[in-house]
Amino acid sequence: MNSRLPVYTITLSLQMTVEAVLWGRNIPATEASQHGEGSIGRWCLERTPWHRTLLLSLVPAYHGSTALESVFMSSSNLATLCTADMWQCEGNKILAAEVGFSNNMSTWNFSTMLDVYSKYWDLDRPVLLEKSPNQLLHVKAMREGLLRVQMPLRMQHHGVRALTLKYVMMWRPLCLWTLSTKSIASLTKTPRAWILRELELYETMVEAHRYLSSVGQEPLVINFADLLWNPRATKARIESFVPCLGDLDFEKEIELGKTVFLGNHWKLSGAVHSFAREHDPKSCCGYLMNPNGTGGACSGASVMEFQTERDGIFRGNVLAFLHQDEKERIGKALNFLQVQSDSVVALDEADDLLEAQIPVAILLILRPS
Repeated sequence: MNSRLPVYTITLSLQMTVEAVLWGRNIPATEASQHGEGSIGRWCLERTPWHRTLLLSLVPAYHGSTALESVFMSSSNLATLCTADMWQCEGNKILAAEVGFSNNMSTWNFSTMLDVYSKYWDLDRPVLLEKSPNQLLHVKAMREGLLRVQMPLRMQHHGVRALTLKYVMMWRPLCLWTLSTKSIASLTKTPRAWILRELELYETMVEAHRYLSSVGQEPLVINFADLLWNPRATKARIESFVPCLGDLDFEKEIELGKTVFLGNHWKLSGAVHSFAREHDPKSCCGYLMNPNGTGGACSGASVMEFQTERDGIFRGNVLAFLHQDEKERIGKALNFLQVQSDSVVALDEADDLLEAQIPVAILLILRPS
């Protein structure tokens, strides 16, 4: 008798996609109210035990990715890769060490990726986090690779046969460079190279957003400043976008030996909200919050003072290191990202979705071939 599990192949189903997203993002209030802290995760698993949400973090390295991950990690319903004991719990570091994968995700075998990750993910949790900073550069390749993936036996044995991909993108306003030791060092050495790199990152995010939106997977876009100084609205947006996370706690500190481990070399000390309280947005960064406490903007477009190795003290606008056409490009990109950050990602009625035949998220339905 052949005891091997069947090989699973992927098909896409609009109706299944709509149903999965509906129960995932619009949990009925009468049902949700019956669940206390942590039990939303059990409710999600009981509703569809064969399904998990794969949460993909699109944040450039040294731009707040650890802070965002720490907020996600405040949920007991999130499975991370931290038990691999690798740098910042990052997936690409694990794959490089265990199977020799490069940072070029277009060359990855995604079945192998899921197999390696499933050794460290707690598959009894409904949301699985993948954090690799270079992922932003390979959004299309990774999505298409996951659409073709065969579910590894490790996940099949656990009863997992479907994944919903959800993307959270976070960008950092220019004037928040003062919060990054990496940016401070780069500005000191090569200010023009630094601002050009920021321009490239902004435009890459815009391109990734447009691509994902064009295939029906509009990401949740977060302004790093809102993560720090507008936690109430940011918390609501994340919980609405990934409701199986349950209640997020911006004041929860990451515990060494329980949530993260020595080999993770965790960068963030204390809770995100504690860090925010210690850094006044105007004093630290020239960032002005709106009077109503929602949103804000850099004052004077990042007029700050810093010392360069070659030119000494510089006081002025970091945009001064850009040519006029580059200033226009960065302005367009920042405006696009700000508009997306201010929008609320809402799910339309099922009938409207079915009529338009536009899936909001892609559910990978894996069936025996």
